[in-house]
Amino acid sequence: MPIKARELPAIDAAIAAQLDILRHTADVNKQVIALLEAMRLDLIKQIPSTQQANKARVKALINKASTIIDDYYTQARGVVDDSLNVVAQVSAQETVVGLPVGLVAALPTANQFKSIVSNQMIEGAPSAEWWSRQSDDMAFKFANALRQGMAQGESTHLIVDRVNSIVDLSGRNSYSLVHTSIQQAANDAALATIKKNDDIYKGYRHLSTLDGHTSDVCIARSNLEWDFEHNPIGHSLPWNPAPVHWSCRSRMMGILKSFREIGFDIDEPKGLTRSSAEGQIARETSFDEFLKRRTIAQQDEQLGVGRAQLWRDGKITLKQLVDGNGNPMSLEALKAKYSK
Repeated sequence: MPIKARELPAIDAAIAAQLDILRHTADVNKQVIALLEAMRLDLIKQIPSTQQANKARVKALINKASTIIDDYYTQARGVVDDSLNVVAQVSAQETVVGLPVGLVAALPTANQFKSIVSNQMIEGAPSAEWWSRQSDDMAFKFANALRQGMAQGESTHLIVDRVNSIVDLSGRNSYSLVHTSIQQAANDAALATIKKNDDIYKGYRHLSTLDGHTSDVCIARSNLEWDFEHNPIGHSLPWNPAPVHWSCRSRMMGILKSFREIGFDIDEPKGLTRSSAEGQIARETSFDEFLKRRTIAQQDEQLGVGRAQLWRDGKITLKQLVDGNGNPMSLEALKAKYSK
């Protein structure tokens, strides 16, 4: 879909916020992984030698381990939950940045933000249920590893190796859940904000993170639009707002009404283009193009000085930039940057 010149400030604001949310996601993931590492050490301490084990002791240990696992996953969920309300507010604020002069948008109320976070659904299930599933799965696999090791007379070392593998897998699963939970909160808040301002918006646009790692489904949806009844505009793909899959990095935006649709007797400016080897082409809305429009100082702040220079020198990929792992942002930093 072509992008109107007056929409670029809003697109840039959305991309800037998305980058910072991805940076914050990296920070949250580090905290969750640290908790799972502490859980691993706690569980290993409980493993008896084969000579010390008996049926009653193994059963008692499994029950204790289940409590330990549940406690750590509850803490992990708490770390994520602490971020969701702030992420939702940041996303809502940046959704309405860059509006043409004279247009004013309203944000969701505090109660609406609370509802957005508490009613969060990920692929049809509440976020809390996903955390519970991960905790239950970890407890089940630990119990099996312990029973198998004791039944076969394995050394403590072999049982510990098996537990380490289980925790490593749990860490990867938690990484996806953290990322998707935060992206869900950001996109739910954006959609609620757009719908709340249907006097200046007329629908939704899917903004994809375009790089070599973008999923096929997000490539297909990049820049596509739907009206408020979720009918496709100029295409046939059904409504499925971001995040559309686990670890999705896409973001939903609003489609601004034309000046005349809003009620102003003003014609639309001509579309903005940039020079290229092929002549004049429509301005891309990829993160890469966004970063090229930023000043060096803004690039350094967003990516970190070293990574920004490597990107300018063409030595690292866009994937390495947008996952935020090299320049994480704490919850306090996110609050401070976007506080109004």
